[in-house]
Amino acid sequence: MRYMASSIKLVNRAQQPNAKAPYLLASLKPENCNNRKMQTIRFSQPLINLNGQGVIFPQTINVLQGQSGVHKSRVAGMFASLLLSRRNTAAGTLGFELELESDSVVRYMDTGRNLNDQLPYALQCIQVNADLTSLYQLERLIRPSLLEFRREERISALEAYLAYLRDRFTQHIFIILDVVSDCVSDFNRTGDSTRLVDMRSMSWSHATMPHLCVCIRENPNQQKARGHLGTELFNKATTAIQLAAEQNGEGMPSDIIRLRCIKMPEHESALPVMARMTRTRSY
Repeated sequence: MRYMASSIKLVNRAQQPNAKAPYLLASLKPENCNNRKMQTIRFSQPLINLNGQGVIFPQTINVLQGQSGVHKSRVAGMFASLLLSRRNTAAGTLGFELELESDSVVRYMDTGRNLNDQLPYALQCIQVNADLTSLYQLERLIRPSLLEFRREERISALEAYLAYLRDRFTQHIFIILDVVSDCVSDFNRTGDSTRLVDMRSMSWSHATMPHLCVCIRENPNQQKARGHLGTELFNKATTAIQLAAEQNGEGMPSDIIRLRCIKMPEHESALPVMARMTRTRSY
């Protein structure tokens, strides 16, 4: 964690006024769009599908939402295992499959678990499910924690870390923010929400923009992602998956979790998934 913080100070280009100038100039050139519109448009293939239907696509925002205790983090970790495994399937993926092989680098940004046992154990689960063995494979998964940053510092730390990743890697990067509402000072403040949502496009060119998966809680007794931040993320998301506990015969939440795609690309659709998910120490 100390190494990550020191690296942020060294590579924080977000504070340099001309850091984004090349991307701005490139995006303003009219020939870029003119040339593209004269070509055959081929839509991106999904990275991950669910029962044959595309769910996670390259260079998109994806939302995992639900009340507390419905295993959002475990599903995010499952996506990480699939991308890291570079195989069609990984262990315990609930019907999700790797559609498009990639050499993705996964960065799991955590805000809540302690650094003594909870976070290392969750990391072990991802590694085991992905069957990572070589040093190169292990280096493709890093799980920095934002726990040691104050809430008001976290969004600046994220911006700096994204600049660091942009300069270090040429592969596509899959970033998981868990829990994303802990990354801003106030999830009901418009400025904080738009700053976080626009973070990817401000740091990367369109060709190398990372995939983003965020875990966010729902408002109490509602099916809406929390606050103005949740609204902005849902509006910008390509895919949104809701996790909810099914009720038992006594009207109480059971260990059966329903995964339902409540937002998907127009040409895709997927049936809900029902799964019994037992609680572990890490989650």
